Amino acid sequence: MIVWCHNFLTSRELTAYARCQNVTRLIAVGREQMDLYRDHRAFLKSDYIYNCVDIPDYYLSKKKKIRKHTVVYMGAVIPSKGLHLLAKAWPEVKKAVPDAELFVIGNGNLYSRNKDTSGLGALGLAEKDYEQMFSKYITEDNKLSEGVHLLGVLGKEKYDVLAEMKVGVPNPSGRTETFCICAVEMQMMGARIVSKRCAGYLDTVYNGILYDNSRELAGCIISELLAEKIGGGKMCIRILRSSLCQIL
Repeated sequence: MIVWCHNFLTSRELTAYARCQNVTRLIAVGREQMDLYRDHRAFLKSDYIYNCVDIPDYYLSKKKKIRKHTVVYMGAVIPSKGLHLLAKAWPEVKKAVPDAELFVIGNGNLYSRNKDTSGLGALGLAEKDYEQMFSKYITEDNKLSEGVHLLGVLGKEKYDVLAEMKVGVPNPSGRTETFCICAVEMQMMGARIVSKRCAGYLDTVYNGILYDNSRELAGCIISELLAEKIGGGKMCIRILRSSLCQIL
């Protein structure tokens, strides 16, 4: 058996896999993820293959060269994915860049599409308790603040949004990120990335800023919004080529 590790393994799981003779390989989705197990004997069974990210040329051709002050979060809206950190930073961003706009792609039901939405909060964004924790930062008088857009779960049409954004903020907490496909998609569509320095992003983020403390989030977003530059897909293509070479 080969264990494909899209999530981080616990010490208990590593020990179990190291002992199990039927498990011949532990495949991480990034080199940094694999290196976290270097001091465990399970590392002797470990290797890594980067995730492949396929964006059709049709969508890549829609990338805008000139972009407004737009920020995009994309992913599940659950505590471990950190939207609350971005929401808390947003008033400071808005004060420094008055025309900044925030687009949120995804919601609390992203990983369970058939789940009843009645458990979501008033904004339809996340579980009630979690949504209430951060909603005050993106609302005024019980309505969404000007410039905040909640797009819900999108399909291929998400690339129309990504083609025009300037800054992408995938999971600003950095927790649980072993690779982060969202970060690669955002960069390939021309965005600069702002997020937390962590194992997954060290492998995949080449355009933007990785901070060490969440208190730096607002300042980093402001810096990237005001910079006269956009991201690009060249460095991300390196990841994809590396992945294909490993697979072949």
